Amino acid sequence: MLRSNEETVRGNAMIRWLVTTAKISGLCISGLLVLGPMAFCVAQSELGLGDAITKSGKIMAYSSMPLDDLGPIRVAYDTTGLRSISPAPAPGIHPRMLKSPDDRPEMVRIYRTTPQGQRMYAMMIGWCDILKGKIHSLDQCPKNELDQPLAAYQRSHFGELADQYQRILAGDLAGYEPSLNDYVMGCMALEAYRCWIEDDAASGKELARAMVNIAKSASDGIKPGDHVGEIGAYNMGFCYDFNYNFMADDQRDVVRSVIAKISAHQSHYGAFLPSEATTSNWCALDSFLPLTLLAIEGEEGFNRDYYDGWKRAYYNFLTYGWYASGAGYEGLGKNYQFVTTLIALAKRSEPLVGHPHVRAYGERFLPSMSLPNQQGFVAYDDWGGTGADTVVGDYRFNINDVVGLKWLYPQSKPIDYVWRAYFGKNYERYTDLRPAGYFSSAMIAVLFPSVPLGDGEPSADAAGLQRSFFAPQRGLMVTRSDFTSDALYLQMHTRQDLGGHTHADRTSFMLAGLGRLWSPILSMSGGSRFGNIVETRFHSNILIDDMGQGASGGWAPQPARVMDYVDNGGGTFCVGDAKYAYDWIWMRDGADDESSMLGQGWQKVSETPNDFQYRPVDLPWMNQSWYDRAHWLRPGESQRCVKKPFNPVQRAFRTAGIVRGKHPYALVIDDIQKDDQVHNFKWLMQLSDDLEIIGRYQFSEDSPITAMVLGAPDDDRQLWVCILQSDRDDTLHRYSDIGRVEQYMGNVRWGGASKRLVIESWAKSPEYKVLLWPFRNRERLPEANWNAEKETVTIQWADQVDTITFASSEANRTTFTVMRDEQEVVKVD
Repeated sequence: MLRSNEETVRGNAMIRWLVTTAKISGLCISGLLVLGPMAFCVAQSELGLGDAITKSGKIMAYSSMPLDDLGPIRVAYDTTGLRSISPAPAPGIHPRMLKSPDDRPEMVRIYRTTPQGQRMYAMMIGWCDILKGKIHSLDQCPKNELDQPLAAYQRSHFGELADQYQRILAGDLAGYEPSLNDYVMGCMALEAYRCWIEDDAASGKELARAMVNIAKSASDGIKPGDHVGEIGAYNMGFCYDFNYNFMADDQRDVVRSVIAKISAHQSHYGAFLPSEATTSNWCALDSFLPLTLLAIEGEEGFNRDYYDGWKRAYYNFLTYGWYASGAGYEGLGKNYQFVTTLIALAKRSEPLVGHPHVRAYGERFLPSMSLPNQQGFVAYDDWGGTGADTVVGDYRFNINDVVGLKWLYPQSKPIDYVWRAYFGKNYERYTDLRPAGYFSSAMIAVLFPSVPLGDGEPSADAAGLQRSFFAPQRGLMVTRSDFTSDALYLQMHTRQDLGGHTHADRTSFMLAGLGRLWSPILSMSGGSRFGNIVETRFHSNILIDDMGQGASGGWAPQPARVMDYVDNGGGTFCVGDAKYAYDWIWMRDGADDESSMLGQGWQKVSETPNDFQYRPVDLPWMNQSWYDRAHWLRPGESQRCVKKPFNPVQRAFRTAGIVRGKHPYALVIDDIQKDDQVHNFKWLMQLSDDLEIIGRYQFSEDSPITAMVLGAPDDDRQLWVCILQSDRDDTLHRYSDIGRVEQYMGNVRWGGASKRLVIESWAKSPEYKVLLWPFRNRERLPEANWNAEKETVTIQWADQVDTITFASSEANRTTFTVMRDEQEVVKVD
């Protein structure tokens, strides 16, 4: 099924590009690009011997790849603590893709002697037994001590899988087509690995028959530019690599030739792009092609040109698609490094595993994105969020990264902390390991099983984690009150770059504390009957007359800007300016000439990346307009970003962060104004789906402070929402109780209803000031009072008294100082 991707809609709204997540087979439409699993129909007569088909569908000569263009950044590799990686053997010796013959004794030792290795090996055996018809139901699958199935999960086809395998062995492939999402070939790849580990020649020879039958069936239908999924992608590569020694020469020739045929004329994303434009998640996600190709490295049909372009693209992706902080140009929802793929490069003396951005990603960024309860992580943009469980939070980023990082740096405490949060001590927290999809999580997990550092629960403090993380180029702040699992935890995402699959969420925030989520990020992508979910109304942000920030279909690229970042022992805050994101809506019309949208209400985006940076970056393209910057996908073309007015505002500052102490709390302050007229404002906070308002409080009749308590049945954890200020024109008589919980949509990705807290105001500027304090219901609520001049508010517990003095900057932005016991706790000015 094809669905339009509004990210690439052009000026007259004609869809020129289409996205698919389904397998495309035999479809040939002139000028059609299929993204996701990518496929192009290109006539053989259009291709010369040295021609490549780029990711964008353009035909270019391999000789025109700018292999020496690595950009101006010079990388200092650091391999301290790196595991010794065996080199790839000489051509014709297998395995070689991710393992070498010398690795076998160590892998056997891990599977025999470590609980983690035993667990993963049992998982693999479960899938192999399903393939061979030895397991017929979920109850028969191997289980861990928590009675969790180690294979099959809920998606296996059991008898259907085994029947299909037997038909393939018999040469009956009617109704069968290999693909990326092929459980049969995925299980065959695991079986090939098992045969290598156990030196099971009899099973290996049987498996070879199935491989040859699939290869012969697929070969005749392959056309130039077809996606490698047409032959089963990396699963065919793994089968060839691990089963090589059990195959006859003629069998090897058949499988090798089909891998060579599918990889002919291919090029990796970024191979032809300028270094600084190689920022898309496709560089890593498309690992299925190079891994397949490496199975025949050095043999007849090996595409060396593809390999050289891939190496360059990966270097540029890590160097220019990731920041020194460890954050990526795109959000973690879709953007990964595929660190296991870097292991394949390391085996070929390419040192990217020691790239400082890889180390920062594993030891700084990922630990900060781990929720304090160590049950899940936080990610942004499409495919991101906090997971299906809006109470605990169970989002997992791509397994290739956590597995690869832990394998490469087994003694790294921050990486061990992340690995334990992802898997648990013995893989009990994540059992959905499948041999199919964009990547085989089952294969990756069994190839690189790891052992945790120590027997106890990992400590964030002992792991060397920092209480706060700040990505100054991306514009992301993550902060927590302490290192306990009950810590107050807040993120504010200003986002100063374009990213790739961004939402209209500039300066949005999320909140967790006391071991649970209070304000999650909805896990979602694509559209729904509720509208396109990139819109501001699906985030913790502010609507003005029910309009948010500019979003063009499935794309909301307009940057915001970090104005200030304050981090000390007493508190951590970020100040963001989202005015531009409300003011404008962007589109892009990538071309090598002028945009076709000019003169149709659109104008050039003359702003440069540095115009939105917290600190300007001294790189040449950072001062180049977004209209003229090199296109992220199409070699030789420019972005041609254009803009038109959307929801103009006078100001849209947000200040958010936490104040530490015996009673840590969060403050969210919004200085937002459209013009000099009264408008409707809605302050939104996305809520966990179990929360309701269970109490309301007003401290006195003349106090502007209103508070409410959010809670859930049978849970003593509650959230005090204290609205210190929300100016409104009461003469309009348009109000019910201040603050309400709305059940307003279905969570598009995971199903079920979603909730949000709405604080509504009719005003010229509501001057929102909201204090958020998680507590247990046995605790006494604090008092909150303004002084007579309405300049200072006092928050008083029995054992902590904070006074917050507010002022205004020249830019009409709220500044404040928090005092406690006559000492300054934190100051934001």
